[in-house]
Amino acid sequence: MFLINFAQQIKCIMENIFGFAGTALVITGYIPQIYHLIKEHCSEGLSIKAYLLWCVSSLLFLVHSFIIGDIVFQFVQLISLISSVIIVIYCRKFKDHYCVYHLNKIKEANQKG
Repeated sequence: MFLINFAQQIKCIMENIFGFAGTALVITGYIPQIYHLIKEHCSEGLSIKAYLLWCVSSLLFLVHSFIIGDIVFQFVQLISLISSVIIVIYCRKFKDHYCVYHLNKIKEANQKG
């Protein structure tokens, strides 16, 4: 009995470790995008429609995660939803604004074509 209970505890701990590690990677993936948007006021290459879909999907998954009671899934979906909302807000705020890097790329493309 002790070994079965111990194995279940180890399994639960491992699930949480992998879940929170995945969540950390999700956060790490959003940080550069949000940082660039806010610091450079540049929305080049971002699709508001795509991020709105991410918002809706994150909201649906967040509701699902509460229904099934998965704390890791709740956390990652909450982070994803907040990050996507921030990106949508700043994309709208800085629509058609470009940082120096992207402005130069646009100029180069226009000179070539």
